[in-house]
Amino acid sequence: MVSDTVFSVDGTLAPVSELHAAARAHRALLVLDEAHAFGVVGPGGRGAAAAAGIAAEPDLIRTVTLSKSLAGQGGAVLGAAEVTGTLVDTGRGFIFDTGLAPPCAGAALAALRVLAAEPARGARAQASAARLAAIATGLGWPTPAPGAAVLAVVIGGFLWWNADHPAPQRYATGHGEQKTWRLADNSVLRLNTDTAVTVRYRPAERLIEIDRGQAFFEVVHEPTRRFRVVAGATNIVAVGTQFDVYRDRVSTVVTVVEGQVTVASDSTLRRELHVNAGGQVRVIAGRLPDHATPVDTQRSTAWLRRQIAFDQEPLAAVAAEFNRYGAVPIEIETPSLNTLVISGVFAADDTETFLAFLRTLDDVTVETTSTRIRVFRHPDQQ
Repeated sequence: MVSDTVFSVDGTLAPVSELHAAARAHRALLVLDEAHAFGVVGPGGRGAAAAAGIAAEPDLIRTVTLSKSLAGQGGAVLGAAEVTGTLVDTGRGFIFDTGLAPPCAGAALAALRVLAAEPARGARAQASAARLAAIATGLGWPTPAPGAAVLAVVIGGFLWWNADHPAPQRYATGHGEQKTWRLADNSVLRLNTDTAVTVRYRPAERLIEIDRGQAFFEVVHEPTRRFRVVAGATNIVAVGTQFDVYRDRVSTVVTVVEGQVTVASDSTLRRELHVNAGGQVRVIAGRLPDHATPVDTQRSTAWLRRQIAFDQEPLAAVAAEFNRYGAVPIEIETPSLNTLVISGVFAADDTETFLAFLRTLDDVTVETTSTRIRVFRHPDQQ
């Protein structure tokens, strides 16, 4: 199997860990071209394979160039001794014809020493590329967030026709999954389980549409473009802040951890509510409350630490929260147990500990099968 690690056309990173696993499953060698990753990606710029922790695997061959990040000439093949030895034995004519002149070899060695002495250079290059992508997107040029330091900018007649409508970017998580991305404007997007959002960059705003689920935002302030989140009929506008938005079937909950946001029930912001850090707003059926409610933000954002935290919450609500992550649903069969008030902090993917806690409660019975978890009271206990 052969692949680039950073694709030069669009700047995206290849899934090198998955490629290596697939190659190994088929007893094949994996050849990775690190031309655009070497010097930029991974610890000390040692490449995408090093970032994935597979650089020393015997069934991996890497090629690197000395003419990009190192500003030199030539290249190298990295692999097991059997591989490099075979190349030397079978390619002597090629090696003699293309051998580097001493000045070129010396320049490459000097550049490698600089990279080893200043390992942060790669991260700085990635940060510069991300800033450039944000600037290009802000000018109406749809530029995907770079995986390394390669940018793909759409310029031409199509650009001018489509300048006000750059290509949207979609981010999503599956059941029980959580992911984090750094967006093109350097803001951070974190998605909880079963969440899907669409990000659009426009000259006057950065627009994030939450189709379903829960997202946490760390917003980088931009004086010329507001950061607006839309969840159904709810609009949230932020300026350099951190906040959480959870959209379910009937409501949208906005929790501010740092800074301030403006919450409105439509895009015109005709009626708006300013919510400061430590405040929470629940918008039900498009109806905005009169004021924000103070909350414990550590508990409200426990999912960021992959925890479920609840204080005097009804059992039905807590079970529903566990069901957002677990593969086997918890079903409360006795109606009176739905309103049983409980408190605690549990790992989101540790259903067993939560069930053990339920079994300690008076008159509560828990039965588990491969398809469901029953929580009930026996008839003589009701």
